[in-house]
Amino acid sequence: MILKHLYFLFLGSFVLIASGGCSIDADSPGGATTQAVLKTTTPESNHIQLEDTWVRLFGNGQESSGEDVIQTKDGSFLVVGGTSPSQDFGSIGGVMLLKVNKSGEILWQHTYGGEGYDAGWAITEGHEGGFVLGGVTTSFGTGGMDGYLVKVDDEGKEVWAKTFGGALDESIASVQKTRDGGYFLVGNRVDPNDFVADPGAAGYGGFAGRSNIYLVKTDGEGNEIWSHTLESPFNVLASAGIQSTQGGYFVLATVVYFPQEGDDLLLVMLDEDGNEVWRQIWEEDSMGGYSMIQDSDGNFIITGLVEFEEDTGSDIFLLKVDPNGNELWQRKLGDAEADAIGRAVIETNNGEYGLLVEKFSSYYSRDFTPLLLFFDKEGNLVQTSELDIYYSLKSGSLIQDDVGAYIITGASTGANGRFRTILIRTDQDGHVRK
Repeated sequence: MILKHLYFLFLGSFVLIASGGCSIDADSPGGATTQAVLKTTTPESNHIQLEDTWVRLFGNGQESSGEDVIQTKDGSFLVVGGTSPSQDFGSIGGVMLLKVNKSGEILWQHTYGGEGYDAGWAITEGHEGGFVLGGVTTSFGTGGMDGYLVKVDDEGKEVWAKTFGGALDESIASVQKTRDGGYFLVGNRVDPNDFVADPGAAGYGGFAGRSNIYLVKTDGEGNEIWSHTLESPFNVLASAGIQSTQGGYFVLATVVYFPQEGDDLLLVMLDEDGNEVWRQIWEEDSMGGYSMIQDSDGNFIITGLVEFEEDTGSDIFLLKVDPNGNELWQRKLGDAEADAIGRAVIETNNGEYGLLVEKFSSYYSRDFTPLLLFFDKEGNLVQTSELDIYYSLKSGSLIQDDVGAYIITGASTGANGRFRTILIRTDQDGHVRK
């Protein structure tokens, strides 16, 4: 199991926890769980076909990756990630912020951090203007690795920077504005002395030390109001956090039992002070959670990967949960000839769920094919669009822009083996027009 925000820590060591995969046949879309074959479809569209679609690569000769993307009020796009002069991302690098216009042309680029390893994993609009970036730093803080929060103005100039953590290693994977004018940060707290496994070990994709969920609530200036660590005897990796429209917070994580097989999906609800109210865990198959949203109906949509005991490889799942943690439906899709991971999920402008999928024949290969899948509110697969972009795509984040196009970021590898930030703009059906 591999989490998106661990990309920079273990670049070149992508591996899957647990055995299993799915070579499955198509079933009817009804019922609690549907398994279907992951196939490309191109149904007739009533959308306006946008001519201005493109694929752009950024890097300036350095290793880089886009981890998150948002659209700004002027219609441009901001991509946050990390950059490094070498392939050893774990030792040196900076938080990268790119501003790109609607034509994919770069307007400006800034790098934040110090002399150590710094990387950005999340971005959100700031209160009272500007933007807030979350990630990790070894350049500042209390030593080792600490959570890193940077506020920049509309031109990318740093306004303030804060670190979070203590004697252990902390990171921030998710940043969200809160309704009281602050920010909710979700990440991981790792004990490097509680050794779990070498991050490069076959079948493992987490930190070397045992990880627990790390939560921080700040005010509008990034000052800590409260923080909590959700302790567990297991290795728990957090990937997303949301302030619920009904009140309180929701956190998505994966419980990793490595070297034993079979990960579990974990959803935790917290009150306004960060205290745990309840938790829901999915144990039937080996599941890893990557992305979560709250839709316009107040329900939660989750995606990631699922692995089955009888096969080898990974497939995707899409899960709908009500605000009380009750499962409404679950869909699992796979391809007998390839593995797949659900990387990001959004609610589209027409009320469907859009899912960014990473499809590959081997996680050690350079052949990563991005797909966009669209589901209706009942979990029926409406459309699958393969992005014929020539380049491979690892990791990724997905948004829909103000005219209905889809914007995707991640990392692509070229012939020289270097990772470069990739940014894609599709049309309203998820296609790149040539």
